[in-house]
Amino acid sequence: MGPPDLLFKYTSATTAEIVLETQTLRWSRPDKFNDPTEFQRVPLFKPTLNESYNYFIDILAESCQGRAAAIMGDLSPSARKLFQLLKLVSSDVVKRDAIIKNLKLSGPDFDEIAARRIYELIVKRCIEEARVMCLSADPINTAMWTHYADGHAGCVIGFRHLPEKDTVFQTVKIITYANYPEPLTCGADFFLYGNTANLSAQVLNGICFTKSIHWEYEQEWRAIWWELGGPTREYMIRPFYSDEIESITFGLNAKPQFVEGIKGLVRLNYQSCQMFRIVNSGGALSKIPVD
Repeated sequence: MGPPDLLFKYTSATTAEIVLETQTLRWSRPDKFNDPTEFQRVPLFKPTLNESYNYFIDILAESCQGRAAAIMGDLSPSARKLFQLLKLVSSDVVKRDAIIKNLKLSGPDFDEIAARRIYELIVKRCIEEARVMCLSADPINTAMWTHYADGHAGCVIGFRHLPEKDTVFQTVKIITYANYPEPLTCGADFFLYGNTANLSAQVLNGICFTKSIHWEYEQEWRAIWWELGGPTREYMIRPFYSDEIESITFGLNAKPQFVEGIKGLVRLNYQSCQMFRIVNSGGALSKIPVD
């Protein structure tokens, strides 16, 4: 699913003036968001690693005995070592069965270890290095106007994609709203093949692009810029092209002085930008052009 043609940034009057005067946007660290659970929901394997471990051993054992498809070429280093060990003793049934039994004995809590490592190596790094721009697909959302546009006194800035300029908003991804992140691949696959590119993408998507269903009203699309190994500043400032701005829509409670100031900036720097204002029509919000 590709991004919509237009995405919208709800802002206060003060923020809108800064954005349009400087032609920049502030990209924030996830731990500065108003949702304290951002980037901390760790996706889990299903079936879990603990549930899958014995099945993983059985797959290796059966492959060594020719009763399963050959998998040697794709195995992770640790799985390959076990495969080679079982292959070495495959003709000695007693020894082979003893090794399999020992391998299946109660071991560590694989799921707890995986969750801790994902948090320490990935979640923590994402929080430190991701700088995020949050946008919405809906410019006429009463709750969004209330929460993010200074109680309808601010505005919504509409951004368009400029493929010819390779603009950053082409990289946006839609947020998935769920009580829990989508489960990862089967735990046995992880034991067999390790941390594949597909698994890494699943983990990143679960951490960075999944939110609780309580936030579904936002209809959010999100762009992420990575400051790899960079400073751990709370936000970063990035410029945008003037013709990326498609429209500005003023809220119901926008003050005339603010509106006139923005109209002056648009005439000066954003000639392709349309301007609208929100009106209340019988209890329903809609927008009309600004003269």
